[in-house]
Amino acid sequence: EKLFLKEYIEFQVRKNKAYATIYLSIEKEYRILISEVDDSTQTWKILQKHFRPDSCARVIYLTDEFFSCKILEGEDIGLYAARLKKIIIDLDAGKPIADWYQAFQLIRYLPTDYQDEKLFLKEYIEFQVRKNKAYATIYLSIEKEYRILISEVDDSTQTWKILQKHFRPDSCARVIYLTDEFFSCKILEGEDIGLYAARLKKIIIDLDAGKPIADWYQAFQLIRYLPTDYQGMVQIIYR
Repeated sequence: EKLFLKEYIEFQVRKNKAYATIYLSIEKEYRILISEVDDSTQTWKILQKHFRPDSCARVIYLTDEFFSCKILEGEDIGLYAARLKKIIIDLDAGKPIADWYQAFQLIRYLPTDYQDEKLFLKEYIEFQVRKNKAYATIYLSIEKEYRILISEVDDSTQTWKILQKHFRPDSCARVIYLTDEFFSCKILEGEDIGLYAARLKKIIIDLDAGKPIADWYQAFQLIRYLPTDYQGMVQIIYR
């Protein structure tokens, strides 16, 4: 029993010391959060819930701090940017600040001494807006099944290159797709032969840069699925 009591007392001392360390380490205005508990584990959980980056209260606090952050009189722009960056990093796990807002806040309160930098950053922001708009336009314009091709990039230039590589006429996948489309193309019921030929011609043009369709195959496919109404013409071609 004496050994047990000794260990229990030592445990309580460590526990109280842990609580005291936490209590004395936080700002006075936050001590009210743990005023009703005296257990270090509970205390830590309460503070963690309140201050972890993804808690609503923490996100609101940091977001407000970010948009209220101003360059101090005589402060170097690098130090100001570092202060903003610290808040941005803290917010990353909860509600990341978009690049546009980062640049916006950086120039928002700059004094007149930094007009050139403000102009440059303004142009940079406008460029980023156009860039993001270009990506969004591309993303929303393609079929949903192809969006996986660009799911790992968010740059419009890279996105375009990936799609161009996949869909341009000389890509293997594109050539196979168009060749299959060409040899599967049939005249529709009641369709004029001129319209049917135009549909075939469109595929032929698309294939020209990759794997041109020989004239023989063009003629072959044109007459391949013609209905019986055209059998006389087909026989003449065969001869």
